[in-house]
Amino acid sequence: MLPFPAPDRPFAALALGELLECLMTQPGEQLRTTKQWQSHLGGTEANVMAALIIFGHRTGLITAVPKDEPIGDWAIDELRRLRVSDDYAVRRPGARLGMYRMAPGFAPNEDDVRYDRGNTAFLSLTPDDIPDSASGAAQVFHTSGVTLALSQPIRDLHRFLLEKMKRTGTLISVDFNYRNKLWGPQGGETAAKAVFERVLPQVDYFNLAVESAQKTFGIGESAPEMICRRLYDTYGVPVLSLTNRQGDAFQAYMYEGATGTFAASDAYMGLPRMGRTGSGDAFVAGVLGALLRGDGPKAAIDYGAAFAAIKCTLMGDVLQVSLSQVERLMLRARGGVTGDTSNR
Repeated sequence: MLPFPAPDRPFAALALGELLECLMTQPGEQLRTTKQWQSHLGGTEANVMAALIIFGHRTGLITAVPKDEPIGDWAIDELRRLRVSDDYAVRRPGARLGMYRMAPGFAPNEDDVRYDRGNTAFLSLTPDDIPDSASGAAQVFHTSGVTLALSQPIRDLHRFLLEKMKRTGTLISVDFNYRNKLWGPQGGETAAKAVFERVLPQVDYFNLAVESAQKTFGIGESAPEMICRRLYDTYGVPVLSLTNRQGDAFQAYMYEGATGTFAASDAYMGLPRMGRTGSGDAFVAGVLGALLRGDGPKAAIDYGAAFAAIKCTLMGDVLQVSLSQVERLMLRARGGVTGDTSNR
């Protein structure tokens, strides 16, 4: 599908993204009343890089953390525990680590999330912080709309890296991942669309939700295949994927522009809300991981959907399971497993 560089590069994937400390309430508690917090590492690009390791791919993160501070050491320790390389993690003196507080929502309530991302180490990154070796170090370079929403200097840094990566043949992956709390003060979906329209001509794989395609990009279609075709005709991105959540149901779609190939994933019903955080990142990892090993559109979109579905059953930001667990779920989704499926 995609002409990835040869797999002799140090990394299958590198990403640009911020590391965050997540403080989560106990299930059923509110931010204003909780007395106990669960702490774990978060950050959308880190989530994708960590989940790619399920396939055995080597990944790394271009980021920054506080230097000579326990919270910075903790973030790097956690990144290493997830087996994501910190070779391109900058230690910044006198800086702080971003964080967010979250009370998981159970139907009919939504998750309650409050960000604290001002004046962080990541926001201080400049092109001078990134070694030249990064530009040809990976087969694919990934980022998301979360990172592109953080500031104009970060968008400039992404453009700098994207151009350097493209010159070395690195493929470019972007997840739209719209967050109104980040884009809203800058002009909302109109601002996000303007930024992405400058980025998309250089992107090889682009993921977004059906709702985003319709609302943000003004695609006046309802059928997923027609949405993909309109996006391809408008922006020319070689490979597109769409995600579609309807209540507790999830399905995804992939389109390869050069051949006109369209594929729909297995559908998953009855997914719990408790582990939805990070499920979109897991989806992107499932798709990218399959594409990196040479799978076609149908297999790639099925892996993405299965990664997202199994993440919905697990708390925390990062999907940490075995590939065999994912593939058992895929077999059940298409009716290939009968009898006792409890793994007892």
